[in-house]
Amino acid sequence: MRLRHKNVLVVFTVVDDSRVKILSTIARVSGGTYEPILERTRQWRQNGPFPKNDKQRFLEEYLTPLLRCGKPSSIEDARWLLKCLSNDQTAFTGFTSLVDVVEDDRLGYERKVRILPKAAFVEPFVLRRIDERKQQQLLDLQKQLQSLDSTRVDEINSLLVEAEALVPKVEQRAKGKAPLFFYSVTDMPFVLPRSLYERMTRATKILCDGISEVAQRYQRSLEKALFSTFSERGERQFFTGSIDFLVYGDTIYVIDIGSPAVGYIADIMFASEALGRKAEIGIETLARAAGNEVVVYQGNARDLGFFALENKVLVEGLRRNGVNVTEEEGWREVAINRQKYPSSSYDYLTRNQPLRNAIIQAMGWRLDDFGVKVPDSVITYPERGDLQEYEERFRQGDDYGIVIKKKVFFTEYDEKRSGYFKPLVTPLWSPELNDDFRRSTLFEQFVPSLIDVDVAGDCQGKRCYEIRMYYCVEGEQ
Repeated sequence: MRLRHKNVLVVFTVVDDSRVKILSTIARVSGGTYEPILERTRQWRQNGPFPKNDKQRFLEEYLTPLLRCGKPSSIEDARWLLKCLSNDQTAFTGFTSLVDVVEDDRLGYERKVRILPKAAFVEPFVLRRIDERKQQQLLDLQKQLQSLDSTRVDEINSLLVEAEALVPKVEQRAKGKAPLFFYSVTDMPFVLPRSLYERMTRATKILCDGISEVAQRYQRSLEKALFSTFSERGERQFFTGSIDFLVYGDTIYVIDIGSPAVGYIADIMFASEALGRKAEIGIETLARAAGNEVVVYQGNARDLGFFALENKVLVEGLRRNGVNVTEEEGWREVAINRQKYPSSSYDYLTRNQPLRNAIIQAMGWRLDDFGVKVPDSVITYPERGDLQEYEERFRQGDDYGIVIKKKVFFTEYDEKRSGYFKPLVTPLWSPELNDDFRRSTLFEQFVPSLIDVDVAGDCQGKRCYEIRMYYCVEGEQ
């Protein structure tokens, strides 16, 4: 599906008293440094493909002990490299910081940072399979893990090996990769200038209002949803969510928007603990949005510790603030006044990156005032055989030689859609660029949002960072 230009004003009823409330802001930073990737890309553009043994040597040099910490044995090094280029939360492949807003132009960390594995979870699906003695052993290992930091990787690896030995071997786990899962937070905040923070806040409110409005009139036709009139605000389409930003110079790029706000409670709790601060997670705001009665769906909370913690804190916090909470099985976030959030249309739109980008681009007239843009992107269609054309274009470019790849599994682009694919940050010389070429793929511009970071126990270098704003929408009661 292609959006055709029309001489029609796209109207979004965004108002100054938006019910979008910012709950908190965090920074996610990549565990790996980018200088080796950039140098290798320069060599690739000059000399062409690398010998096979050279690729392995590069992986051995690049994947520091810190990056290898917590790596499942079932995942190949080449695949783990791609995960380390992103800001994902797995062990030390990426780390999370609270954001402190300052009045000057400071950006990033004030000094060398220690990375702390405080966000550690013994998986419930594992606990159900072992006796009480082993359960307690796992819980003891969790406490030991949380007391360490990035300078003690050998000890952390020993604890993870010990945890694996306590769990019965099975052919394939239905959930999770390890009995003791953790991700890391920092011992200092990430500093963000107020000018950037305020622009991101305004953009968040505009984007959430606009996408919610489109979702209310979306009936599998984005053109109709974008270009039809809409005069009533109606019910909100969601309860909580997050928006991710990258910054390059004075330009802010919107790279992701989603609902519900998975990770919000855990991020704030553990990042606050690392700084010795009280975790202000905005339960009162969530309670106002929920009203008198709400249904909370368990999702993965029965099997994975990360979700179990978030579910428990949310439910207890709502009840503490006078909300009558019912817990049910299911994959929605909540039901307020019997309305399930997010709606099926909103869920579909926010999981469909090309459609989401089209909506944001249609809202550009509102975002331009704040210097906010969407990264350039292209969708390759297998039947047209155009991947090679784009690969050559990338090769000749003068950018960082890195793209964000995402397979497209939606009816607008691929009638054989079969699942959801998380974005991968991949260098152009990686074999990942050509993997699964039989499916439509979205290639998105990599925004060089890099900042110099010195990590205790690892090295100093340029790491990719993104800013995530968690929000809540106070719906109609």
